[in-house]
Amino acid sequence: MTDYQRELMRLMTEWGVPPRARKLLVEQGARDTQALAHARTFADAFVRDDASILVLAGGVGVGKTIAACWAMANVDAPKWGARRFRHIAQLVETGLYGGELERAERKQLRDAKFLVVDDIGSENMTDTFQTMFDGLMNQRYESLGATILTTNLTSQQFLERYGKRIYDRLRGRGEWYEINHESLRGRPEPS
Repeated sequence: MTDYQRELMRLMTEWGVPPRARKLLVEQGARDTQALAHARTFADAFVRDDASILVLAGGVGVGKTIAACWAMANVDAPKWGARRFRHIAQLVETGLYGGELERAERKQLRDAKFLVVDDIGSENMTDTFQTMFDGLMNQRYESLGATILTTNLTSQQFLERYGKRIYDRLRGRGEWYEINHESLRGRPEPS
C-alpha cells in the first residue's frame, strides 16, 4: 500500500466510512457504474459551485454507497476539509435532544465540508427525527457544503415521506439520479 493509500484509509476511517467501502475504494478502486458516473458529474459540478446536493436513488446493490464514498474522497482531495459519512441509523442515534456528545455530533454534521447520509428511508420515521432531519438538511442547503444522500426510495416516495420542504431544498441545490439496474453484489467486473 502506498503512502497516499494509507493516508486515504486513515482519513476515511476518521470520516466514518464503513470498512468494506474503504477496502474496496483503496485496494480495488471504484467499479464503473451508473452511480459512479453520477458521482463524478456531481464532483465536477460541486467544484464549479453548480451543485451542492446529490441524491443517488435506486435498488439495493447498485453501487450508491461506494459512489458516494468515492466522491467524498475525491472532491477537492488536496484540501480534504472536514467530512462525515453516516448511515441513517447513526443519524437517528444522534437524536434531537441529547447530551453534549449528541450536540457536538450534530454540529460536526452541519459544518462538515462534505456529508454523506446513507440509506435514507430505512429509518423508523418519528416526529423527532423529522424535525432533526429537516434542520440538518436546511443547514446543509444554506451552508452550500457538499451533501450526498443514498436511498432506495423513488423521488415520489421521498416527497411523501419527508415532505415538500426537504424535497424542494434537495431539488433546488442539486441533482436527483435514479439508478435502474440489477444488484452488482457478487458479480465480477466486466472485462
